Amino acid sequence: MAMNFIPGYVLLTDVDGLRHVVRVSSIQMMSDSDPCQDTTVAVVAGRALSLPMPLEEFLGKVVDGERKRLPR
Repeated sequence: MAMNFIPGYVLLTDVDGLRHVVRVSSIQMMSDSDPCQDTTVAVVAGRALSLPMPLEEFLGKVVDGERKRLPR
């Protein structure tokens, strides 16, 4: 199933399988959550989301979401 999202937003699925559509500019912090560097924690609107992906993969999603933002 193809999903289209609003430019400037990114779809994230956390370690519990819950999906979140997040405004890229609302991400406050990103970091590795374990020494293996295969899980990332992102703080969004004061809530920590644990994401089952390396930090570099998450950064790629954020950059893609930002590129799709509409000009103001």
